[in-house]
Amino acid sequence: MLESDDPGPSPVDEVHQQYLDGGIDEAELERRLGILVDDRATTIRDMCDDVDGIGDELSRELADEFDTVADLQAADAEDLQRVDGIGDKKAEKLLEEL
Repeated sequence: MLESDDPGPSPVDEVHQQYLDGGIDEAELERRLGILVDDRATTIRDMCDDVDGIGDELSRELADEFDTVADLQAADAEDLQRVDGIGDKKAEKLLEEL
């Protein structure tokens, strides 16, 4: 089987397609794009994405939940667990590595 050099659609393209398909409204489109392209959100995503078990989707959710890097770093386990998908173990991992 030949491997393709095409990495597929970017996260921004995927969000636009969801909007075009009617899966999300304009407000949700803007919120998601903000998370993907905002420098602050990008920094938070990059920090969290490096933590084992977090990954791209959870790092986006964390960037949506916390307004600044300082807010994220000041968070306790309970604050982190407000993000859907972050339980005890992932919260502890984030606290250790951030």
